[in-house]
Order: sequence, then C-alpha cells, then structure tokens
Amino acid sequence: MWSARFGDNPWKRGTAAFLGGAIALFGVRLAGGCPSGHGLSGLSQLAVSGFIALAFFFLAGLVTARLVYGPRK
Repeated sequence: MWSARFGDNPWKRGTAAFLGGAIALFGVRLAGGCPSGHGLSGLSQLAVSGFIALAFFFLAGLVTARLVYGPRK
C-alpha cells in the first residue's frame, strides 16, 4: 500500500519512519511513559481508564490510517 500511495523511494519511506518514531518518542517523554502500557496495564486491572485509553488508541489509529492511505476502494 505504501508503494501505491507514495512511490518506491526507500529514502522517503525511511524518512517518514524516522520522523514518526521521533514524534512518538517525544510524546512518550512528554507523557512520562508509554500510553499503550497504560492502556494494557489498566485493561489487565479492569480499570475504566484502561478501556477508554485503548478505545481511543484504536480510533486514533483508524483515523490516521484513513488520512494517510485514503478511503478503501
């Protein structure tokens, strides 16, 4: 899907992956920990906040995929 949407240039893909990782690391540092760890540990304790966190992680992933790759054909 990446090649169809953005082309076959490995430098472009590597740059996008690096920038995405840098943004994720900044977010982890800013939040003081890994958000998915909060969701998973909260889920294992049956905490409402864990369920809410994981629901929003999945929703954010779906929205991001739709924005990056466009609607399904």
